[in-house]
Formats: sequence, C-alpha cells, structure tokens
Amino acid sequence: MFSLRDTELFTLKPNSPVPKLREEVEKVVGSNIPRFTLSMVLQPKMKTRIRIGFLPTDYDLHSSLLIIRNNLTVIEPVVLYGQGARIDVKVENKTTRAEPSLFDIQPIHLKDCFNPKRKFIN
Repeated sequence: MFSLRDTELFTLKPNSPVPKLREEVEKVVGSNIPRFTLSMVLQPKMKTRIRIGFLPTDYDLHSSLLIIRNNLTVIEPVVLYGQGARIDVKVENKTTRAEPSLFDIQPIHLKDCFNPKRKFIN
C-alpha cells in the first residue's frame, strides 16, 4: 500500500543522489544497506524530501510505520494512515469507465444556478 518512491528499486533519474547517500551510510556502518530503504547521513541543517506513495486496492483504512533512525541511536516512528477512494460518475446506469461521457450543457440547464459572487454584465 505505502511505498518509498525514491528508493533504488524504482526508476531513478541518472543524477539521483540516493545511491551515493546509501553508499556513504554503508561506509559508516561497515555493511550493506538494502536498496529498498532510503538511507542517508544528514549533515547539520541539511534538509531532505522523501516521497511516499500510496496505492490502495480497496476503500479500507490502511496504516504503516515509517521508522526514522537518528544518529544510529534514536528511533523515531511515524505512523502513516491512508484510505482508498475512487472517483466515478454514473449517468443512467452507465459508468464513465465503461464509455466516455459527453454532455451538451445549454444555458437553459444553468438558469437555476446562482452564485452571489458572480457579477452580472448586462
């Protein structure tokens, strides 16, 4: 359901810093780091952005745990929650996924619409 989008298992840009950051951690730790993780040593005042993907297959509430390890001593857990949804429109028992929907909206169809913020130009 949840995935770290910038890991080396996904297609990375050729100039991605992720492999180099992982290799730096491997030098410090002295062992191999799995490529399905994001591993990096952050210098003081250094910032990083992590993309998290969420691809649900149903409408249930899902959770996962993102573990951030600080200075190889402190573990910071972050709970992730997500709920699946699907946008769908049905008109006369036909879904938009079954066939494209084309609507011919005339001014008469909009005569009952009222927006007080809209300015009328006569």
